[in-house]
Amino acid sequence: MTDKVKKTKKVQRISSFVEGSRQSGNIWTEYWFKLEGITELFRVQPNIHPSIALTKEGDTVTVQYLPDNNRSTVFLHEHYMFKNDSLATLDQTDRNIEDLGEIELTPELDEKINRMTAQADAEIDAQEAQRKQNK
Repeated sequence: MTDKVKKTKKVQRISSFVEGSRQSGNIWTEYWFKLEGITELFRVQPNIHPSIALTKEGDTVTVQYLPDNNRSTVFLHEHYMFKNDSLATLDQTDRNIEDLGEIELTPELDEKINRMTAQADAEIDAQEAQRKQNK
């Protein structure tokens, strides 16, 4: 059995997109990021690791996951760790669920996640617009 690996690296690239259907009401944001010196791409959803919504290029993050030579993308689900070490303070929702047990998704937490995700999405959109404008 392969053991989980733990890596602390700088975020080289990060992007988000919204998936799902407004008609079905099943919509979520997913973040994809690349770490310096690691070949895999990482995917994470803010409902699992909320601090991803505040993560930007250049931040130092720690990930823990099972490596797999047959895949180039790693989905950081609730049994894997994502921690943004660049954030000055972390509240309880930013820790790994494995360490906390189950987190109850209260309306307040859901609102906070949505607010953080919208802010991150707006920042990414603004950066992309700036890149296009600079071309």
